[in-house]
Amino acid sequence: MPLQEIKSKPETTVFMISDMADVQITVSRINNPLFIKEASAIDRSLIGTMVSELGTNIIKYAGRGLIRMAQAKGDGTLDIEMWAEDKGPGIANIALAMKDHFTTGNTLGLGLPGVRRMADHFSIQSEQEDGTIVYARKRIKGSKRAVFSDKTPSMKEYVPVEAIHAMWDIGSHNRPMPGEYVSGDCISIVEFGPYLLLSIADVSGHGLKAHELSAIISTYIQENVSRDLAGLMTGLHKILVGTLGAAVGFLLIDIPAQTFQYLGVGNTGANRCVGEPWKGVSRDGVLGQRLPGFYAQAGFLKNGDVFSMWSDGISDHAGSNFVKTHVYESSEKIAHDLVAELGKAHDDASCIIFKWLA
Repeated sequence: MPLQEIKSKPETTVFMISDMADVQITVSRINNPLFIKEASAIDRSLIGTMVSELGTNIIKYAGRGLIRMAQAKGDGTLDIEMWAEDKGPGIANIALAMKDHFTTGNTLGLGLPGVRRMADHFSIQSEQEDGTIVYARKRIKGSKRAVFSDKTPSMKEYVPVEAIHAMWDIGSHNRPMPGEYVSGDCISIVEFGPYLLLSIADVSGHGLKAHELSAIISTYIQENVSRDLAGLMTGLHKILVGTLGAAVGFLLIDIPAQTFQYLGVGNTGANRCVGEPWKGVSRDGVLGQRLPGFYAQAGFLKNGDVFSMWSDGISDHAGSNFVKTHVYESSEKIAHDLVAELGKAHDDASCIIFKWLA
């Protein structure tokens, strides 16, 4: 159907998309509580992200198109429906396009797979040289059931994944010092309640003894995880007394509030590589030997933010630049390649990459 023939229907809103300004205006309008007044703050954020990804996809591959949105009410349920339509070249291989991190341009490559994960129902219709229609439905009231389908029967499948996990992308890599078989660094990523705790620890020294202590640290963090970062850090310090000691950094993500907190001791670090500039401050000290006064820092998360955390086996300046130039890749690949290329030859090296996509 030619684009000019598509008209607004009762209770349906049409947004024309031809550039990123149109996408931003669309997201702004649909995030207005009057438009989806019954949606929670998290659902509103997810719907805004879905629209942003669909609009960006139209611009990248078709140049122009439209997004239609409507409400669908059922017996005790309320869904937000959206259609992204264009008359571009179509998708040559839908199966490939739906793989995470696939892209034909310098972007995150998370657009359609990300929308699929956030949606409760998702489908694609696409014909070569005849355009594409992407349909997504997000339930904001009533029970939810996530379904993915498209016009290719072999691609139909249920997707039992919580949409909330589409709000971030995390990758990590830990490499022992060349010549050693195990690392004295350890990485812990723990989701608990509405929070996500990212931690990186660097035990003093190398080899088997450092590795054994890093395992103790990881176990303690997972068994005592808390949003009380100072309490968690103090507890670690107590169990490490009389050991080699370690440097530790915590990054706590409050998912509903879309905020972060950072607390670090020793030579681990963290910063926001993409987004508003921010660098975490880790106080000088060694857990188990010298516990400094704590300096907690906090801030707000914004769509597109990319954070990195690292042990001192990686230069923070070089690492930050590396992330910026590879941001279109998956967090897992960035973390692996960063350590492989920038890890120091005389030290264990590890890092975490965290992308906030909501």
